[in-house]
Amino acid sequence: MNHVLNWPLCFLRKVLSVLLCAGCCYNAGAQPVEQKIKPKRDGETSATVTFDAYHAHTWIDTLPAPGLNNYHLLSNLTRASKSLEALGWESRLQLSPWDSKSLKTTDLVVINLPSADLPPFLVSEVLALRTYVENGGGLIVIIDHTNCYFHQHVLGSLFAELDITLWNETACDRIPYKLASGNAWLRVMNFSDHPIVQGIQAIGVETSGVTDSRFGIAWTGPKGWGDLGRVPKYGEGEDVGFFGDFQQQPHERTGSLPVVAAKEFGKGKIVVIADQNLVGSMFLSYADNRKLWIQAASWAGGREQSRNIDVSGEPADSDRTVVWCYEPIAKNKAYWGSSDPDRLYHAYGLLSKHAEPYATDREVSHASWMILPDEELLESSEVKRLTSQFVQSPERNLLILSSAELPSGPQLGNLDTKWLRSIVGEDSHQEELGSDRAASEVLSWRLSNGSKVHIASKRQWDNRAISSPYKTRNEDEERRDLDRLGLFWKNGLRRVDPIDQEFHIPIE
Repeated sequence: MNHVLNWPLCFLRKVLSVLLCAGCCYNAGAQPVEQKIKPKRDGETSATVTFDAYHAHTWIDTLPAPGLNNYHLLSNLTRASKSLEALGWESRLQLSPWDSKSLKTTDLVVINLPSADLPPFLVSEVLALRTYVENGGGLIVIIDHTNCYFHQHVLGSLFAELDITLWNETACDRIPYKLASGNAWLRVMNFSDHPIVQGIQAIGVETSGVTDSRFGIAWTGPKGWGDLGRVPKYGEGEDVGFFGDFQQQPHERTGSLPVVAAKEFGKGKIVVIADQNLVGSMFLSYADNRKLWIQAASWAGGREQSRNIDVSGEPADSDRTVVWCYEPIAKNKAYWGSSDPDRLYHAYGLLSKHAEPYATDREVSHASWMILPDEELLESSEVKRLTSQFVQSPERNLLILSSAELPSGPQLGNLDTKWLRSIVGEDSHQEELGSDRAASEVLSWRLSNGSKVHIASKRQWDNRAISSPYKTRNEDEERRDLDRLGLFWKNGLRRVDPIDQEFHIPIE
């Protein structure tokens, strides 16, 4: 959670009341949620995950889509839920207080960032959840920075029973553990020896909290610190984020601090994830976030997962085109995960509404598009190998974002043709398609196998050119977004229907 809550609490209460009356979660198309059990694969065991939608605003059936700009809907757990469903899980919502009956039929409970405008945990619920875990149940609790939305107050009694300490802090760090120039968007690269983080290279967080060090498994760098949040008297602050100042002060904790924790409790297991964005729909496919989520669910839910399953995950929606947004994570560089003006987080958000983007330097075998965020990355032999290998498969599209001035005609002008030679090889046949400047200054070539290479101006794609995914667009901004995506649609990107973000609340 790194944005100010932008709905009045009374409005959210009305939304919840409507959901409870309807008996299903909100769907942008106003359709009830269908609970589907995906067929099992070889070596998989069936499992059920239940998401708490009674103490937290939780949606599991609303993917990011054109026309959807609300932060909370875009940061929901739909992609997290669908990633488990793709592996055979059944997912459902809990819309009433927890009790032994509701807990009896689930392998894993997910409590997603409780909010103070919703009902608190009753004593009976706390005891039921504790007994559930002690007897072998799995529990994942998602918290966030400081005491945002008063989640610490809501979770205090439950965490006391589970022997987990809450901290009123934001995880901050220094280079090379930062995604952006600020101190709270972090690249987490230090991990304990634990099944949840096995094989993980890095995860990305956007203004994360800090969890209990006794059970930490994913840590900030050695020079990190816990930035203390501030809750004014009576909670009468400017927002419900209750941030600190994002600067290290003498009285604040320093050193490696955990953003993910895991502990065994009786016969059961508990995972605490200290950033909603890590598993939210907009950022789940960044770095190894999805991998961590799947492995956390498998570990806590007691599900034996076949070793041959690619836990980088299948698309959350098989109807969407997979786009590989190359991110040089191993080089400690961030393009798609950075909010700095010359970076590409807004473009990543835009693509998230129209496709299924993965930001990683690992091969995404099921991608039909690959975007290289900077032509200078081609100086790396590994990047040359990956891009060349990508377009050797037929009917694929590679887009290179360039800082160079693109020519106005079909000739290359000052562009260095070694780009193309380094990707497609000296002997490949290239069919020039000409220039298309109407969209975003794009030059395109067709290879002999039907794949295409496109070069576009990076300045048309950075955070200065594209609005935040959470900002309501005016007509000009909407038109420019559609112009950029014209290149993708003309080359096979499947369209995603826009949705109506309006809530139809009956008048009391």
